[in-house]
Formats: sequence, structure tokens, C-alpha cells
Amino acid sequence: MLKYENLAEVGMVIRGYDFMGNKEAFIEGKVIAKGEVTIQGQYMYDAYTIIVEKDGAEFGREGEESYIPFETSMDYDGRVELINTCDNDAEIALAIQMMQEVA
Repeated sequence: MLKYENLAEVGMVIRGYDFMGNKEAFIEGKVIAKGEVTIQGQYMYDAYTIIVEKDGAEFGREGEESYIPFETSMDYDGRVELINTCDNDAEIALAIQMMQEVA
């Protein structure tokens, strides 16, 4: 099993850091798939596929499909973090709306 392979499932939000020791450079987004990444029919690595919602380094990656590998040759603890465990955006929005109406 690879280091971060079982951290998240499809629908969860994760963050992957670009460089060790730099918490400002990261991509964060909802997992839309996990497993083998192939490019032009060539296996590359196993990873989470995400749609980037936040780009900490401001490289303009928001909205892009990107990959966070399950493990790298220069891996370290904390390279990938679980941000949100469920796909409940609609429920959260409804709860906020209901709380605002009551207040």
C-alpha cells in the first residue's frame, strides 16, 4: 500500500503540498477519482484526481483537473491532508441559510 492511498475517497476534499516545508504552495480540491493515472495511454503513477478549488501558490490552477500522487520518491509526513470528509455542499448551504433565517 502506498503512503496516502487510503487517506480519502471520491467526494472528499484534500490538499497536496508542492514542496516540503512550504505550506503556502499547495493545491486543494474535491477528489473525483483515485487510482492509476495514464497519459496518452502510458501508466504514470497512482494518485488522486482532483478539480483544483484552491491554489495556494497562485499559479492559476483553479478549475483544472490535477493529480496528487499517493506516494512520491521524496515523500514526507503531512504532504497530503484531508480537508473535508464528505460531499455535502448542498446540506451545508441549507444549514447556513436556515441559521440566518432564525437569527
